[in-house]
This record gives sequence, C-alpha cells and structure tokens, in this order.
Amino acid sequence: MIVVTGIGWVSGFGYGRVKNQVRKAFGPGGLSLPPRIEVFDSPFRNFGRLDHTSRMVCCSVGLALKDSGVSLPFGPESLVGIVGGGRSGSADADLLYYRDYVEGGRTLGRGNYFVYTLPTSPLAEASIHFGLRAATLYVQDAGDGLGQVLETAARLLQDEEATAMLAGISEGGTACFAMLEQASPDTDARALCPLDVARDVAGGVFKTAGPCLPADGAERIESIDRITL
Repeated sequence: MIVVTGIGWVSGFGYGRVKNQVRKAFGPGGLSLPPRIEVFDSPFRNFGRLDHTSRMVCCSVGLALKDSGVSLPFGPESLVGIVGGGRSGSADADLLYYRDYVEGGRTLGRGNYFVYTLPTSPLAEASIHFGLRAATLYVQDAGDGLGQVLETAARLLQDEEATAMLAGISEGGTACFAMLEQASPDTDARALCPLDVARDVAGGVFKTAGPCLPADGAERIESIDRITL
C-alpha cells in the first residue's frame, strides 16, 4: 500500500504544511514566498536566479518534505523522484522570454529566461537541490492534473522505479506537493493518509490556499522585518 506522509503548499496568499497543521498568510505588501529558513535545511544556491514558479515549486516541495518527517539529505540507497503537472505548462515563462526577446533582442535579452521555457525546469531545480535521483516528469493535462500526477507517481513506486515520490501541481499561482511512500512500520508512523484519499486532501488544500487564509485564523506575516531569511 502507498501512503502520503506529508503535503506542502505555497500560494500568493500564504503557505503551509498539512500534517503539521501549519498555515501562515502573507500580509499586504509583505512576503510572497516562505522564509527560506522554514523550508530548506541547507542553503539553496542561486535561489534568486530562479523564476517565480520554480521558487514556489521548490518551496512547496521543501514544505512537503518537512511535513513528511523524512531525514535529509537522502542517502545513496534512496531513489526519490518527482512528478509535477498542470494545465498551462511553461506558458508564463514562455511569454516572459518572448517579450524580453522582442524588447531586448539577441544582444540585450536575458538568456536566463530561456531556461524556464520547459515545464520540467521547476521540477529539475527541486531535484538538484534536494538530491532527487529517480524520475523527474511533468504531466500535461487539461483536466484533473492532480489525480493523474498522483497516479503516475504511484505507478513508479509500484514498479519499483523509486523508493519514494513527490507529486504535485503548480497552477494559477499555487503550488502543492505531496510525499508518497510505500507503507512500512516507519512510514505508517509518519503517514498523513492513504493514497486513495490523498487526491481529495490535496485537492482541498489547492482550492483553499487562497484569499480565505487570513480570515481562517492563520498566522500573518506582515513584513520582512519579522523573520530571518
């Protein structure tokens, strides 16, 4: 049996971890990403170079890993992969690169934008930082991307292509990722829910990770002065 051991999410309004019941909201004019000290156990090299989607994906993956309680860094025996999905792919990055190229041309255009014109780029950034050595896949879907992403990750686990999988979606300014592992005495102690209900749990998180947060009793981060990056 496959269980979900943690879920992390980031939106334009806040961020959180489901099992640990952490929900924090960004204040007006404040932060748009979680403080890195709450997400990453080791420094993330060149984090400022990433585009915003990649930052959101990496932060939500980091929150999911913390929520799951796994020990980092992963050992050589761990084959952890990541599957992401969504409807728009890299459309936002494509438009940003196109506009920059039209305005700046080949000489003045910022080539770094080109790196993110693939929908797998945010997943690759997460794989590099967290040392994920199994599959890195993106599921392009016009319907229920979350269900297909979870099913794809579960299939890789069942086929023993990985020892654990991260699975999630980034769409509409929200990223939500879950940690999937095979059931065992260790994972049973850390489990959030079985896979067959993970779709509803993660789907509910994705739908509610929005403007309702401040009114729902979440801790609000008013400004960068209150936290340490």
